[in-house]
Amino acid sequence: LIEENTITAIDDSPSTFRLSADSVHNASNEYVTPGFIDMHVHIGDPRFGVPAEYQYLLWLAHGVTSVRDAGCLGGRPEWWIEQRELSGQNQIVAPRIFAYKRIFDVPSTRQAIDTGFDGIKLISVQNLETIRAITSLAHKNGLFVMTHNSTPFPIDELSEVGVDTMEHWYGLPESLSEGRLPMRYSDVYRAGDEQEYFRYCGGIWKSAAHFGK
Repeated sequence: LIEENTITAIDDSPSTFRLSADSVHNASNEYVTPGFIDMHVHIGDPRFGVPAEYQYLLWLAHGVTSVRDAGCLGGRPEWWIEQRELSGQNQIVAPRIFAYKRIFDVPSTRQAIDTGFDGIKLISVQNLETIRAITSLAHKNGLFVMTHNSTPFPIDELSEVGVDTMEHWYGLPESLSEGRLPMRYSDVYRAGDEQEYFRYCGGIWKSAAHFGK
């Protein structure tokens, strides 16, 4: 039984089915699950040229009922807050939206807090103490911190200074490797090519430290 977007009861015995509802759907040979959460999306990102309305319908059609925008790139920062509120009020057909603003320093973190974002996306900050100050400020104001790690620090060090989640596993190989060194790449590796990066990620285990180190 689903009431106001929540599974409130389950009766798996057809012979003793006692639940009543306004509408009944025969879900034989189907699955009923809570909505999926996509933890990394880019709503209306001008780089992709896909309207937000199309993305919303595509996600919902595939069972995604909540999304986390990783950066809120392009346009007015307030637009994502407006979309989040409209979705929450069922004024638009869209998943629930959690808006994380891309930031670079403490002032941009304060701006994200004042604008009403749910979290921040940390990128291109090269100083651990600055990162600690950013995460502390964010957490004190109820914001979570994600990172697209473009620093020289392994992910475990970023976790120690307050980063909550990592994207694309940047920094993970370095935290696992013997001597905490970067992954081994070919001589023609291009650091800015994410697909190239992912292709080499499978080799992480070859340079990983033995268990217990």
